[in-house]
Amino acid sequence: MGDVNRILVTGGAGYLGRAIVSEARKNGIAVTAIVRSKYPLSWKNDDGIRIVNADLAEFDVQETLAAAASDADVIVHAAGHMGNEKAPHDRDTLRATDHLLKALENAPARRFVLVSSMSVYDYLTVKPGGTVTEATKVESPDKARDVYTASKLRQEHLCQVFCEQDGRGLWMLRIGLVYSKDQLSTAHTGQKFGPVMVQVGKKGEVPVVHVHMAAKAIIAAVLTDPDGTKALNILDDDRPSRLRVIDAIGDKGGPRFAVQVSFPTALVLAKLARPFARYVPGLLKERILRARMMELKYPNDAMHKALNVSSDTTFEELMQIPAEDAA
Repeated sequence: MGDVNRILVTGGAGYLGRAIVSEARKNGIAVTAIVRSKYPLSWKNDDGIRIVNADLAEFDVQETLAAAASDADVIVHAAGHMGNEKAPHDRDTLRATDHLLKALENAPARRFVLVSSMSVYDYLTVKPGGTVTEATKVESPDKARDVYTASKLRQEHLCQVFCEQDGRGLWMLRIGLVYSKDQLSTAHTGQKFGPVMVQVGKKGEVPVVHVHMAAKAIIAAVLTDPDGTKALNILDDDRPSRLRVIDAIGDKGGPRFAVQVSFPTALVLAKLARPFARYVPGLLKERILRARMMELKYPNDAMHKALNVSSDTTFEELMQIPAEDAA
């Protein structure tokens, strides 16, 4: 594949999408941004950004998408639902992906970059203190621990089948917990119950990636041949412990009280609650508890080797850097 002059980015106005567009422009790459919501006003003054308003899940969108992709060298698919509700995932993750792929059947782009998630891994196959890498077994979409995981697995499968049937290169970038000064989820530190935060353990790495680092890795993938289909975990070099994340968050709008529970204790409680799994919160469901709270390591050696991206900035320093181009 020759030079990359233009890319098409779905979900271009999203939290990560805006950072992808910004990173592409820093690298001199023109962008066709597919958006369905507000986008940064600065884009209107950039001749290198073409804005296409479209909802990928609408049934009449394929002609619009095909035209938008007609001069794109690489496709970056960052659109999708972020919650855990089935109907929005069926619409905005799976149907949207299906429509995009059908629109790309005659597109010139020979490289596809899918923004996937670390959630696809089967954490029942990993022991406490173990490591999660690209070789870790993934869950089955039919038996996945939650709707989000099942949808990301099905999305990966759709893209893999599409790319392999006509020889397109595919990066399945399994992105860690994306954060910036504006945003950091507490999903891997505990669960809120009103004014109380139940925190499970303090050790183990939290698989985070700053939004700028994620965008940098995505554009590196845009410029790199995957040589077929390649899955890659995208993570910061400095992956903090739960205690460091808790300290970094501080009391910014958080609960007034914190209760500490060890992981072994939480695991016993989750196993006792198994008969009532439909009615208990996430941290009392063993598979979710293991995925979020188990003491694990998340090396990013494969990312370094494949994409040659890195950062020597600490998590605490990165927590002070906001996301770019707020709408």
